[in-house]
Amino acid sequence: MAYKDGILAYDSRSSAGHSIIDHDYNKRIDINGVQFFACGTVADHAKACAAFFTEEHIECDVQYIAHDKGLLYIVGFDDERMFKTPQSTKASFSIGSGQDHAITAMDCGLSAKEAVKKAAYRDAGTGGKVRTFKVR
Repeated sequence: MAYKDGILAYDSRSSAGHSIIDHDYNKRIDINGVQFFACGTVADHAKACAAFFTEEHIECDVQYIAHDKGLLYIVGFDDERMFKTPQSTKASFSIGSGQDHAITAMDCGLSAKEAVKKAAYRDAGTGGKVRTFKVR
């Protein structure tokens, strides 16, 4: 997933280990007016997104971007806590297995959507359709 200039771009590949499970998985989840864009273990997406509201620590391998009332957050879990980090909408950023490729592509002048496409070229966990969401 990549964010730049008001556009959040995300791929549609879901995988397990070295196997591709789905090329058309929608990583966007809407709950109570908040949009979540999740990466990591698909089976944990819903409970990880629900934790956004309770700030409860859960055991999972999920990281996501949350869009809540015009603000963006990167949310994830470590061994002891949930972290919810506000992100500036003026800076480019990326999460997920292809994040290094995507941020480099954006640094070279590509859009968020183009960056996710470039990440898919080099990262086995990134692929399928590239969808976009306009941050307001």
